[in-house]
Amino acid sequence: MNMRNDLSIGGNESFSDIYYSAVETVQNVKENFDLRRYHSAEGKSIDINGIMERCLVQLPSNPLRELNDYRKIQCPITADVKRGYYVNYENTIWIIDTNVANIDDTYLSARMSRCQYLLRWQNKNGHIIERWAYSSDQTKYSNGEFGNKAVTVGDNQYALLLPIDEETKLLKRNMRFAMDFEDSDEPDIYKLSNRKVNLNNETYFDRGGTMTITLSFDSLNKNNDKQVVLNDGRKVWICDYNVSTTLPPPDEIGDLTAHISGNNCMKLGIPKSFSVSFMDKDKRQLDWETVNFKWNVVSDFNIVQNIIGNKIELTVEDENYIDSSFLLQVVVNEKVISENSILVVSLV
Repeated sequence: MNMRNDLSIGGNESFSDIYYSAVETVQNVKENFDLRRYHSAEGKSIDINGIMERCLVQLPSNPLRELNDYRKIQCPITADVKRGYYVNYENTIWIIDTNVANIDDTYLSARMSRCQYLLRWQNKNGHIIERWAYSSDQTKYSNGEFGNKAVTVGDNQYALLLPIDEETKLLKRNMRFAMDFEDSDEPDIYKLSNRKVNLNNETYFDRGGTMTITLSFDSLNKNNDKQVVLNDGRKVWICDYNVSTTLPPPDEIGDLTAHISGNNCMKLGIPKSFSVSFMDKDKRQLDWETVNFKWNVVSDFNIVQNIIGNKIELTVEDENYIDSSFLLQVVVNEKVISENSILVVSLV
């Protein structure tokens, strides 16, 4: 409990006269947190899973660890932050690799680690899937694999930390991946030898999750491992690439569903980002670029809009519309398939 600083105790004061109430304490912590994230050196605007948030980003308190590849982040209580979410900070990608703690309903606290490698593979629908991963060397922990009477000791084993999502759930043992420089003529190939999916799986509680896969050194198959050209012109290596895999045209995908990510409150004068993702009738995530959609804002007041890909950034600048609401919609074939009501709130 916190005492009121300006109190001169005379003996007749009540308990509430001496101490701040729980509500007052929480409000004071929130106000101090807002002051720090907007006006201190630790306050940063970062992209969390496609949504811009103003947060505190902190180095480890021990100077000997300040060069480590992790940071502590503290986010507003209204932010959408979960284990396994990606964070774009300092022009690099980080992954939230801990539980997200709710600090007395005042702010959210978590840790993020810097990703080092972009893992790629082809799914059963022919899509090239990309996921950033935090990697670590697992060679020294290898116990070897038995083959008849021989024991093969693991060579150059990597452990990759990945988010749990509809694509990474399908990663299975013996799947193969290129792990080398993108312009390599004959890249090093690794196969998935182990997967740990339930150590940090909080998806049952809608709190996100991460999984760890182990990759062991394998060999290049010149017949099946191909260098392919992505839509943006990049040349990348994909193991066991199947050129005959066909993708269903977007207009033939039935029961299409959309999900708008982003908190349903936005502060006056602060740009707020939202993103959309799509799933087919079998709950498989689709590449948003294959869906012919458009954003639509239904409002009786002016909202500044900035659309980039599957994201939209909105800003309300007129204080007369504090506590007003508007609709953010995703439209496909002139039909609204997802809709969120957004509330405009004051800055403090």
